Amino acid sequence: MANVHVYPGNRLMVRRSPTFIKAILLSGIAASLLQLTGMFLISWLARGRSPADVLQFIASGINGEHAYSDGITSVLAGLFLHCMFALVVATVYLLAYSWTPFVRNHPFKSGMLYGVIVWLFMNGAVIPLSHVPLQQPDPLMASLSLAVDVFFAGLPVALVTQYCFYAHKRHVPDITELIWHT
Repeated sequence: MANVHVYPGNRLMVRRSPTFIKAILLSGIAASLLQLTGMFLISWLARGRSPADVLQFIASGINGEHAYSDGITSVLAGLFLHCMFALVVATVYLLAYSWTPFVRNHPFKSGMLYGVIVWLFMNGAVIPLSHVPLQQPDPLMASLSLAVDVFFAGLPVALVTQYCFYAHKRHVPDITELIWHT
């Protein structure tokens, strides 16, 4: 069962296919980098916060207030947590991609919708249940972070996933084939 190949439309999800793993890694990395860039920009423009402050905020989900005084260790912990969450976001989208025809057939709509779902999940469940210090709600930051999640997390995950499966289906050579097989 572990070697079952799952392509869009097949509901079996036990998978060790290179396409599935490649899609998770590429879309997770793309979402992680783009979302971090977006978060850094909006935090700097709207509040004058540094990238280290953003990563310490992420780390405060586990360490609470201590994350702001732990220095580089909390910055690295925040980076690690963000990257792991981006991989989870990519994996969940890939599962939905394999199960749902709407997600496969409408990557822009499903990616933007998925960004909204990610934002709702983060702000409705993850942050309230974490050790992040309580803050006053800020409508500007909420709307900007929603835009970042939609355009820098949901949409890249959807488009990279679509590309990975399209490239596999059409056997378009990817960068790994160009590097290792020349």
